Amino acid sequence: MAGKRGLSGWIIAAAAVSSAAAVCLFMGQKEKKRQRRRQESIMRPEDQYHRMTEELFDSTPHAQLYEAATANIRARLERADDKQRAIAQLTEQQGTIYVISVVEKEIATGGLRAFYSHESSIYSNTAPVCFETVGLTQYAQILRQANSLYENGPVGDELYHQFSKLNRQLDDLRASLSIAEWCGDYIRANREAFLDSNRQLHNVTFLQDSYASPQEEPVKQSM
Repeated sequence: MAGKRGLSGWIIAAAAVSSAAAVCLFMGQKEKKRQRRRQESIMRPEDQYHRMTEELFDSTPHAQLYEAATANIRARLERADDKQRAIAQLTEQQGTIYVISVVEKEIATGGLRAFYSHESSIYSNTAPVCFETVGLTQYAQILRQANSLYENGPVGDELYHQFSKLNRQLDDLRASLSIAEWCGDYIRANREAFLDSNRQLHNVTFLQDSYASPQEEPVKQSM
């Protein structure tokens, strides 16, 4: 009898240990999943899209395609020893998206005045063509007006006032359409040009020209 009780107690103890081990295993797996989700949430887009494979491209939601493509380009430029050379080696389609991302970020953050004040102004003549290429003709028209004002228009407060009007037009345009969606359509239509596995070296002439002859005075001194 005592032997049976001993055996029964051993079985109960073993079951308790097994149950505790299962709980520990479950909690450990749960914690690993939580850590993986945390790591994914803090991963930079440049890390996630550092290499654009076919699988990655095809699995990226359309709404995120513009961000993915620009992150891939930024990652490539970060790794490059010579940024100018790396830009020149982008495909024409990548160069188009790169210019749009640089110009749009600058203008959305600080307006046209900031755009013409910084290095991004080297793309002032290229940008309208790029926006037109993806179908954003209204944005291109506004940029051409801004270029005309900057090159031939007033100076000082009057120029700033004219830029403010155009900034409001650009704000209204962003509110009525999605630049990311238009660019996403263009990227999807030119899928092969954005895949690292199929990328060949190209000379993006309009970007090389921009770097070859940057403006000596990005901003009119009287502004």
